[in-house]
Amino acid sequence: MVDDLVAVAERVCGRYGAVITDHAALAAAAAVPAARINGVFVHRDLRTAAWALAETIEKLAPLDRANDVFAVIAARVYLAR
Repeated sequence: MVDDLVAVAERVCGRYGAVITDHAALAAAAAVPAARINGVFVHRDLRTAAWALAETIEKLAPLDRANDVFAVIAARVYLAR
């Protein structure tokens, strides 16, 4: 998931002139959709996981701009996989 998210981030950066400013935030966001506690998936379903991914990207803001666009695209890519 990290590599997929980095690829999406790089495309958004290229399109919107953004820069990845927080690689740790990017890695943290990538972990969100697969989160488990005691082996139990913490999200109700894949849509909820995608929403959590988008929300995390918006809150952690790993790019210097266009995090809202990045969040939407990342969620769509996650759901399409």
